[in-house]
Amino acid sequence: MKKKILVVARGNAVAGAERVTLDVLSGLKDKYDVFCIYNGWNDGVFEKALKNMNIKSAPIKLGWFYITQIWWTLDTLINLPKALWSIRKIIKKFQPDIIYTSNDRFIYAASFLLNKIPVFFHVHDSYQYNKRGKMVLKKIDADVTKYIAVSNFIKEDLGVCGIDKSKVEVIHNGIRLTEEIDENQKGEFLTLGIVGQVIPRKGHEDLINALAILKEKKYHFKCKIIGKGDEEYISFIKNQIKQYNLQDDIVWEGYKDTLAEIYKDLNVVLVPTRNEEAFPLVPIEANSFRKPVIVSNKRGFLDFTINNENGFIVEPNAPKQIANAIEQFFINPQLLQSMGDKGRLKVETKFNKGIMIKSCIDLFENI
Repeated sequence: MKKKILVVARGNAVAGAERVTLDVLSGLKDKYDVFCIYNGWNDGVFEKALKNMNIKSAPIKLGWFYITQIWWTLDTLINLPKALWSIRKIIKKFQPDIIYTSNDRFIYAASFLLNKIPVFFHVHDSYQYNKRGKMVLKKIDADVTKYIAVSNFIKEDLGVCGIDKSKVEVIHNGIRLTEEIDENQKGEFLTLGIVGQVIPRKGHEDLINALAILKEKKYHFKCKIIGKGDEEYISFIKNQIKQYNLQDDIVWEGYKDTLAEIYKDLNVVLVPTRNEEAFPLVPIEANSFRKPVIVSNKRGFLDFTINNENGFIVEPNAPKQIANAIEQFFINPQLLQSMGDKGRLKVETKFNKGIMIKSCIDLFENI
């Protein structure tokens, strides 16, 4: 008889943590009897993916309390009794052997319903800088059997928050490898790209300053800004671009649906983030397409990027270092291919979806 796993997702849209949950679900569904609870406030994408995988599921509106968002808090309070009643019914009827979740609010709110069922909490975010998050972590620790940390940084972060490190297992997120890989050759221009939210902590300002340095040196490049973000910050970046007369060198691509669309025309991907990242998803995606990366010397990125191997590591808030790193690809274009090849191999051997799923299943089986 198959073991039963109750999977509890988070988020109202399919972003990083939700994509990982879907990937894990795709590996669990053939080995276990799976039921998935997902966010009742959603855009329909996660729900559609569950239906395509023929996974039994139910939406539940289990929200949170926000000081600055009174209507969200009221919505949470209105739906809380029904949410807890629905969770109770699902657990009683399904009788899971294991609960796997990336949703801390589920463990917090439904603690009294868990009945000593082993709980595996997949941690995608840092807690040490979040006062309320640390409080939640302390409250749920007794109910968590094992923490799955997406990076060594997150394991360290949990330790700083008082979590026993023997309860923490590092399982790096894995991505779906592409079948077709384009060659990474420099044409008339070096095509650079920065991917993700356009917000101050992502370092767009530092990149623009670096490009201004390269333009002064008469290098020819195109830089694509891919993603959406804060309108006020976008306006600031556009003014900065105009100030340096970079309008003809930078292309605003906006949001793109698929990884192939994002990475296919790029030579080098830049991730000049100013803060730690729980997991370096963009560098891994880029390397899977054989694109070298330039990343900040921040925890999270160091789990994946090795300086001078699959990319370059620069200090945060350091436009001159970013410019110097980009310049290496002009001086030695062969780096595009050699670093790209090493990056692809690293993804294949350590950061692919199959390895992640197997590691999670092994953890569930050994409890």
